[in-house]
Amino acid sequence: MRKSLLALLFPLLLGGCSTFDKITKNEEEIKEIDTVYVETSSNPLDTLKGESAYIKAKEFFETAERFYEMGKDDSAKVYFSKGTKLLSQSNLSSNDYNFIDIRESLDNLERYKRQKEAIENGIELSKDEIEKIEQKFPIGEKFAKKVAYYEKLFETKKNEWFLSSFERFLQYEPYLDSLLKENNQPEIIKYMYPIESAMELSIKSKAGAKGIAQFMNQTGKLWGLEILGLWYDERLDPLKAIPASLKYLEYLLSDFQDPNLAIASYNCGEGRVADELRKFNSFNFDELLSKNVLPRETIEHLPKIYAYKDLSERTRLETPKKDEVLEKLLTNNFDTVIVRKQTSLNTIAKAIGIPMNELKSYNPAYGFDATPPEKMVKEEYAFEIRIPKGTREKFNEEYLKINEPFKFEAGSYVIKKGDTLSKIAAKFKISLYDLKKANGFPDPKKLALGRRLIIPER
Repeated sequence: MRKSLLALLFPLLLGGCSTFDKITKNEEEIKEIDTVYVETSSNPLDTLKGESAYIKAKEFFETAERFYEMGKDDSAKVYFSKGTKLLSQSNLSSNDYNFIDIRESLDNLERYKRQKEAIENGIELSKDEIEKIEQKFPIGEKFAKKVAYYEKLFETKKNEWFLSSFERFLQYEPYLDSLLKENNQPEIIKYMYPIESAMELSIKSKAGAKGIAQFMNQTGKLWGLEILGLWYDERLDPLKAIPASLKYLEYLLSDFQDPNLAIASYNCGEGRVADELRKFNSFNFDELLSKNVLPRETIEHLPKIYAYKDLSERTRLETPKKDEVLEKLLTNNFDTVIVRKQTSLNTIAKAIGIPMNELKSYNPAYGFDATPPEKMVKEEYAFEIRIPKGTREKFNEEYLKINEPFKFEAGSYVIKKGDTLSKIAAKFKISLYDLKKANGFPDPKKLALGRRLIIPER
């Protein structure tokens, strides 16, 4: 039998307002509804009010469900949309709407989706497996089931993802442990990072969060990170982003007094969590979980973290790989210098005698092969550059010899009449995406003649 949002949502949507007989689906009825309702001047829907609108809404919902069961999704959507509109025109009061339990309907939908996902992933949980998790993490049976599910998922279908992220996590773990100890914060926090980002430096979410700590732009700035467009973004630098995220979590812990609530707030925003706690007079994450009032992503976020913790504690990698430059960053084994004018990173790399890619690995916040343009900096121009230990003296000697004006190696292009982004990308034999990214994804409709575009290297 086909499952659907309509099939799951509709019976509960009207359940508290009225009841109606189950629809019988014989061939004659199907023929009668096999044409989508067309609104005409003689029967406009917006003229229906009160009981008439309510009765017509029920009729449309029933028809929508039958269309869906016939496999006619588009027609079903038309009727469901019209039925919803008519409900708003009916005689339902604000009190009546309290009986339309959308949350319960969506719970049914999410339960169905999780069951379907579990079947597709081939994951079946035994009572013993759930009880073991519940004993380790006494946060209730519902939470334990989720943890057990994700732990098994990480062991099976998502095992490749788990092992690759775990290998990276192992390199960060001593650094995270030292920061957590220094800040007197709970251990569970360190397992948040692989779930947030898989420990990948340059990862970006669909919503725009970036880096290992998955900061949004404004939140990152609020907690002390400097972000200058694509030129410089400290969200991509673990030595900047991780301490900033722990400061944010320290604030959340002081506010909520519960690590789970703090992590949930980090994921979906403290305002959302605080509102739900006040609304339901709750005091901890367990109660919010039982009421199912947080976004699904957040509800699933904590179980993933606990599952990752449990599985990582019993996983051993014989010879985990380590990124040499990252290891030097995490152990503070590097020197720093300050540049006070826009400078090419390639020039610095040549001055100290290392490859350009190595220098960029020390400085992941820089999006291009140079420090940001001076016009982007409102205060004193000063950018820190990390260099290998023992090369500061050589830098000081060679940097003073650099007298030529800065020239951005990637190049630039001034927009002329008839230019489009596609034409410019083709002209320089680069991808359209790379051109857009280099210029902050400009609106094509607002490209003015004479504007200078950055042309990234191929």
